[in-house]
Amino acid sequence: MDINGSPGNAFIFVNDVKQGTLPKTLRMKPGDYSVKISLDESKWVHRQFNVKIVRGETITLNANLEEKTGGLNIYTEPNTGNAKVFFDDSQDERCMAPCTLDKIPVGKLRLTCKDETASPVLVGQKSVMVRWKQIDSVTVNLKEMQSGYYGQNIRSGKRIKLRSTPMRLDSDDVEAMLKKYNFFDKYNNKSGNFENNFVDNGDNTVFDRRTGLMWQKSGSDNYMSFDSAEKYVQKLNRRNFAGYSDWRLPTIEELASLMENKR
Repeated sequence: MDINGSPGNAFIFVNDVKQGTLPKTLRMKPGDYSVKISLDESKWVHRQFNVKIVRGETITLNANLEEKTGGLNIYTEPNTGNAKVFFDDSQDERCMAPCTLDKIPVGKLRLTCKDETASPVLVGQKSVMVRWKQIDSVTVNLKEMQSGYYGQNIRSGKRIKLRSTPMRLDSDDVEAMLKKYNFFDKYNNKSGNFENNFVDNGDNTVFDRRTGLMWQKSGSDNYMSFDSAEKYVQKLNRRNFAGYSDWRLPTIEELASLMENKR
């Protein structure tokens, strides 16, 4: 059975047993099977197939997952009619507020509206929750932009994308990764000068504009084993911490991005 589709890290389950990620070719005995393709189900719609394997035949499944999206009616106060719209510091060029946007990935986002035609420049931010198949209304209060608070540009430094799927790395892989992203490490990359650009969300989380990652601000005061850390994260998800239920442990690349440039 050949299973193709997107996104490429979606999990394959056959009769509720995980068989890897897309794409994949599986050798199956003749018979009836239930095949499920899924990823984080708070953000993606899973696909389910009932297939019958016949000896000597190859079945091909194409399973493109639908991303869960919603919409927003975006207004500003005052209504200048010229406010650019940003989600987590990335501009959505489809409109200028006030406007209605659809096909926004679900979840908690930081919405920024910025009118650069005003003098002085007006800007405002608000945390919003985008809900699946819903269009909600939100009003962002614009204020005079203070130098040094929002900065002269919504972006600060080039955004980098880090691998979010766990993978085993040997020492050579780790050293190469540190140098690729210019992460500081006392032994393997002393010249690394990568700098985060954190924004305090006010809900015990921080958002890093450089990596697009959100972190718990305080964390745990206690040393934890890997098993304890997994249980800690599960507890955060049960509590729906900061409005999210998909917290996870970081990959080594994501963790390395937090290394401070101290000699």
